[in-house]
Amino acid sequence: MKKVIIGWIVLLILTATAFRIDSAELMESVQIPESEPAVKLKTLEKEKKKEDKAWVRIVILNPESKQRWHRNIKLRGTQMKIYRAKEKTEVASLDLNRDSSVFQDDRVIMVEAKDGITIEGTWDKDVVYYGTLYIYRENSGLVMVNQVELEDYVAGVVSSEIGVDAPKEAMKAQAVCARTYIVSSKIKKYKKYKAEADDSTDYQVYNRNAPNKRCFQAAKETRNLILTYQGKTITAYYFSTSCGYTTNYRIWGREKKPYLSGCKVAKKWNQPSVNFEKYIRGKGDGYEKKQPYYRWKCYLNSGQIENAVALMTGVDIGRFEKAEVNERGVGGIASQITIYGDERQVVVNNQMQIRKILCSSYMNLELQDGTIKTGLLMLPSAFIAMDTVYQGRVVSGLKIYGGGFGHGSGMSQNGAMEMAKQGCDYKQILNHFYKKIRIQKRETL
Repeated sequence: MKKVIIGWIVLLILTATAFRIDSAELMESVQIPESEPAVKLKTLEKEKKKEDKAWVRIVILNPESKQRWHRNIKLRGTQMKIYRAKEKTEVASLDLNRDSSVFQDDRVIMVEAKDGITIEGTWDKDVVYYGTLYIYRENSGLVMVNQVELEDYVAGVVSSEIGVDAPKEAMKAQAVCARTYIVSSKIKKYKKYKAEADDSTDYQVYNRNAPNKRCFQAAKETRNLILTYQGKTITAYYFSTSCGYTTNYRIWGREKKPYLSGCKVAKKWNQPSVNFEKYIRGKGDGYEKKQPYYRWKCYLNSGQIENAVALMTGVDIGRFEKAEVNERGVGGIASQITIYGDERQVVVNNQMQIRKILCSSYMNLELQDGTIKTGLLMLPSAFIAMDTVYQGRVVSGLKIYGGGFGHGSGMSQNGAMEMAKQGCDYKQILNHFYKKIRIQKRETL
């Protein structure tokens, strides 16, 4: 009798141990938060094994508030299914708020549809979200997370970042950058949703514009390709428009990223002459010389500068006297400036802070094609030169000459498009902007 009891105990222990291992492996491979509908776990696991696809999770921000929380969500889709903890329901449409009965006692529901889901009120009425939408009910509102197949995500980034009409090779270069960026994402902000990013410019713009066949083709033709440096995935920064030069990794901090070394965005690869101030005031000779943001200028009066300094730093400099660039980084980017007043002076470091403090929403910024931009929150770039402006002998303000749009590190999207128009393929484009990198399949790492 004792042997029988002992045998049963051993069997129970072994069974429990095996169950724990299987459950852990299942949750790890599917990567679904503990509170998400358990009824879907085995189904998703079978689908992943069958399709052998990679998935990413993206938080869909509110188009109006730019925050993660939505007050109301309206979904449409063919054969749309709602998954709760213990059941599923098929509907044609779904209108949600925090008090919707569809949640019942659940904190989160899953929604899928045969041909994807349309979210009313998103950036483009034709945008479709493929994969699965997880809707979280929180105190501040509803949070949407799109679990989407990697290549569909890449197509949605290509359409939103570089556009559906860009040259094919530029789209392929953008696809490789987008894929590289998201697979190397290690953010903690959205850890509770197991999401790699949101859909804004803070990460990569996703599904603001509906991808067309060309976007999906760009993703398909570069499927699984990423950028690596010495065997490790790089941080594939990119931006809109260069001033003719890009800068290096130093704008991001001290961590060395040798593949971000800066380059001339033209056929000849060299650093600008020591007289960057003269260069940025001129017309330039780069691939993007016809782009509106390639050159721009603006004027800030003394009051606007004094207010911007006080707002950002809390320092009252008195009457503005002058501003100077103390240090420049690779490519000529301003990395440190000093703003002088008759009472105090402030030193500003970092290209982002420089762009913010030298800007007023009331100023006019003139692009080289004559277009006037207003209501800006920061300068287009920190590739700048400055002149103090006088009325008689009295300082009246500051004239800023600049070029480019964006942080200036990595690939210039307009530069990539112009290179593609001149016959460069996506590999040549990527090797121009990222030094000593390899383009290889993810699974070979």
